[in-house]
Amino acid sequence: MENFLKYEHHHRVTFGDTNAEGNMSHDRYASLFGAIRELFALDFIPEFRESVGKVFLLKTKRASYEYEKDFFFGDRILIRMWVGEINHASFVMLAEYIHEESGAAHAKAEQLIVYTNMEGKPRRIPPELKELLYFSCPDKST
Repeated sequence: MENFLKYEHHHRVTFGDTNAEGNMSHDRYASLFGAIRELFALDFIPEFRESVGKVFLLKTKRASYEYEKDFFFGDRILIRMWVGEINHASFVMLAEYIHEESGAAHAKAEQLIVYTNMEGKPRRIPPELKELLYFSCPDKST
């Protein structure tokens, strides 16, 4: 994972992140994934802010999460995100939720994102965006 663009974000678990069992709730993982995906795009895709929702949409088609260990109130999390695969009209974003103190990955996530026009119809990813995503992808054969 060292030879490609990865986006990292630090988060500290608050009471608002936890559920009745005291651990971080599964919907919070998804919420953090969405927020960090947006930050990734804002920082690395030129004109993303001006174009998304006006020229194109990025629609989540599929999302999955694997949980190994729980996070609890006060834990510090490093969320590392990168592009895993690029296709004609879609790409896969991957993320790890790492416990900062132990360095252990507590959860992994994957989302399939479809590039669409404003009516929600899939469209070929423009070459300039595909090039940026390609730079972010560890498997350069895709």
